[in-house]
Amino acid sequence: MDRKAFVSWRGISSSMFNYDRGVPQGSVLSLLLFTVFMQDIFDILPDDVSCFVYTDDIFLLISEPSIEEVKNKISFCIARLETWCQTWHMEIAPQKSSVINFSSPAGFHVPFCGTNIPWVSSFRFLGIQFDETISFRSHIDQIKRKTLRKLNVIKALASPR
Repeated sequence: MDRKAFVSWRGISSSMFNYDRGVPQGSVLSLLLFTVFMQDIFDILPDDVSCFVYTDDIFLLISEPSIEEVKNKISFCIARLETWCQTWHMEIAPQKSSVINFSSPAGFHVPFCGTNIPWVSSFRFLGIQFDETISFRSHIDQIKRKTLRKLNVIKALASPR
């Protein structure tokens, strides 16, 4: 495929260049094509691992009876993801990744491409804040704060001067 592109920013444009990977940004087909591209990620993971993908966000849910089995399953999945990324020239940023344990304290490293993925007590996926207790308390608190800010704006606009 012979695709050409250029970059334009603040009125300055680069020269044309060829590219042979990726989907064109802004194209109406880009999201669909990228979704189709990402579909085989489900095939490389074990059937008992729940995998949720939305564009370039990936969420793996692993449930095992013991921490040792969780550790082994995570290691297996990470190895498969590293191979998949190398095959398809994709990168997952370990510094933008996180690991959380919903049932017991964590105690092992989760390396990805030579960098340990950090353990967190909460994380956001598709706008929902998850925490270790799965109480959604931090998510609810965040929604309350946002709602109060918007309510205060409405009150300010509606109040007589």
